[in-house]
Amino acid sequence: MYMAAIQMFSERYPQRTLCPQPVSVAFWKDDVDDDRVFDPMIYDAMREFATRISGQYVAWKREAKTTEEAEHWQREMLRFNAEVRAVDHRSKSAIEAKRAELRELWASLPVDAPKFAA
Repeated sequence: MYMAAIQMFSERYPQRTLCPQPVSVAFWKDDVDDDRVFDPMIYDAMREFATRISGQYVAWKREAKTTEEAEHWQREMLRFNAEVRAVDHRSKSAIEAKRAELRELWASLPVDAPKFAA
């Protein structure tokens, strides 16, 4: 789709080409890194999923019976968010791996907070 847009632009506006030479689709396909060229919405979807999980930590923090328990869930939420932010947003494989991990985590999370042991 990207290549078609460049070719259409080049044909419509020959004086304003985006590339100095005509674009070769074969050249493009040979030169592309599949891990770096992908729909960026998968990263957004991963972050949205992480937000749902983070929200569970917030709920557990609010339901905490003690300040120590509330602080524990706050630390867990911050640790989790840092872990998600560390995912390379330019790597399809890293994003897909984290999405799979988040799906497993979400499936394993209980509705009520696990018993807190200080």
